[in-house]
Amino acid sequence: MVNDFFDEFKRLFRDARYSDITVVKISSEASEFFSGEVKDICKSQSSFDYGRIKRQINELARLDSNLQLCNPVSGELTRVCFSRTHGMSNFLIFADAEYSNIWMLGQTTSFIDIVIVNGKIYRTGFDSATCLKNFEAAVFEGVFDNYSGGFSSKAALVLKCARPFHSIYDQEYWLWFLCQNNESDIGFKIFDEVSFIDPALIVNEFDTVNSFAQKNDDYACFFPCFFPRNSYLKSIASDSGSGYQDSLEIKRLVSTVKDYEIFLRGCSDQEIVKKDDCFYLWIGITGQKRSWVEQSSGYAQIINYLSNSIDKKLVVFVDGWTAVHGSKAQGQVCDEDNAVASEIFLNLNCHDKVEFVSLVGFDYASKISASKVVDFFISNGGAGATVPLRIAQLPGVIHSNSSLFTFPDNYPSSIKIINKPPLVSDLVGEDNLISDKTSYSIAWDVVLNKLLDAIFELRGESFINRDLEECKARSIEFIESRLGKSIGYFPDIFRTIAVFFEMRKDMFWAYKAISLAHEARPSGDFLINKKKKYCKYLDFEIISYQDYKRRHSA
Repeated sequence: MVNDFFDEFKRLFRDARYSDITVVKISSEASEFFSGEVKDICKSQSSFDYGRIKRQINELARLDSNLQLCNPVSGELTRVCFSRTHGMSNFLIFADAEYSNIWMLGQTTSFIDIVIVNGKIYRTGFDSATCLKNFEAAVFEGVFDNYSGGFSSKAALVLKCARPFHSIYDQEYWLWFLCQNNESDIGFKIFDEVSFIDPALIVNEFDTVNSFAQKNDDYACFFPCFFPRNSYLKSIASDSGSGYQDSLEIKRLVSTVKDYEIFLRGCSDQEIVKKDDCFYLWIGITGQKRSWVEQSSGYAQIINYLSNSIDKKLVVFVDGWTAVHGSKAQGQVCDEDNAVASEIFLNLNCHDKVEFVSLVGFDYASKISASKVVDFFISNGGAGATVPLRIAQLPGVIHSNSSLFTFPDNYPSSIKIINKPPLVSDLVGEDNLISDKTSYSIAWDVVLNKLLDAIFELRGESFINRDLEECKARSIEFIESRLGKSIGYFPDIFRTIAVFFEMRKDMFWAYKAISLAHEARPSGDFLINKKKKYCKYLDFEIISYQDYKRRHSA
């Protein structure tokens, strides 16, 4: 009977006979279709009644209990006979003692995103489309083919999410929330498949959590998720009068999320020493979707300006993709971010005054540790702002396209946000028609001036010496005006000067000259190759955070 359940959907998916599958999207009117606990949970999700969901999950996940729910249509009591995670979703198959009344519950970021019963698919959660897509993939990839009969004897929670933002806000936050003010006789068995904050740090805070272990197939496992962060934050930020933005319960939930973010500050790696003679800047990069298209040249220009204007050594932490806790990420995503970091590094002309430290591919524990010494940050308005904006609560600049900002809130004036025209130009094309993929253009000096505004507000205008940067600009103009274009363009002149110093084995001044030439002509292959050669000779290189931490540990 259970295998027949999956075989039928495999046939329909394979034949693309979607007309034979009834898909019903449910909002708050779950009572029209369902009964029992499933109806109650669906209604609680749509109304953001997280207190009610917490009580229901506490009862379902009670230590060593059987996971039982009534079939949402027939009302017959059913138990889990099979559970599997696939992609970012989790699926639980229920049946009665005779293997009848079969139905399935699917989760992605809501406790119930889809329900499949009596040949119909009910979309009940905020990420039901993703859940349904993962179910189809799981059917074709044979995830459900190895069911051999029997029922799972006990209930447990499982953590599995491949995206850092959704992991810490849509799963681990709710795990932390479940542990708050819990009843003494309730415990959880917790399995960790993929998570970005070490769940041991969360569960060890609370005596009510029974254990933390590797996954066991004897257990019926489900995600500890209620509804996604983006769903209720969009309601709060909405101007459409949805009715939720003034909800006292939602405001309490947002306040609790902030308590959780404060808790995350303690989930850090080994502390590093902050030196008085250094200025620490955090920059967030992305080699994938929703990127600031001028980031490679723009960040370099900003760093070059600061190096000439601040009487301190610059330490620049470059943030990109985040690894699963306790690991170092590898692969294409990291390669793309590292390529952006390398472009920024090449475009610098101040390598002798900057430590350029890569956080790309490190976990949140490392990034939170680094953030504790940072003075100011610049980051995109997506998940890349998680550590500097939300956890560390640093002053600085957020930039984004005009449609998407992951963390709407009321921020202090030292947080400068650039996400609206005319300062931002969205670059919409065939490959990025939706907000979460739309890249954007912002002039680098707009970002710099917003950063300077934040610095002036907290440190005073005297902290920045504008005269040094202006003196450099006047000097370049003077050289060009005296030599004249008849002798050669500026980059050509300084290329020749660089080669002259190289022949004299004075690589530092060769580097300085070629940097000026490269700044004026960033696409010149000869200049790029020479600059790379001089940087290598002078040991100017990107520093891994692991190496930096080894040198500067507290």
